[in-house]
Amino acid sequence: MTTAVVGGSVDIAQNGYTPAASAAVEGANVVIIGGIANKLPFQLVVRKSITTAAQLKGQAIAISRYGSSTDTAVDFALEHLKLSRNDVKVLQLGAPRPVSRP
Repeated sequence: MTTAVVGGSVDIAQNGYTPAASAAVEGANVVIIGGIANKLPFQLVVRKSITTAAQLKGQAIAISRYGSSTDTAVDFALEHLKLSRNDVKVLQLGAPRPVSRP
């Protein structure tokens, strides 16, 4: 969506904050005029055998892509759990495929 706004295909779009903020930092002529949420809508889902934050050390955590909102959410989750990115392996698995509409 951000690419479409920056490229001039559309004038306005409802988009995630990460791509829009990244484009603005890179010098794109975009403005963020509002947000529809004040919390990241993510949960850290783990295997049943993991019951403490310390057990996450050395484990792999999947995100959609580096620099995305899932990447940002992992940073917040790790900070809350008193862990760092050096304690885990963050794997970029790609964004979900768009749903085809007839």
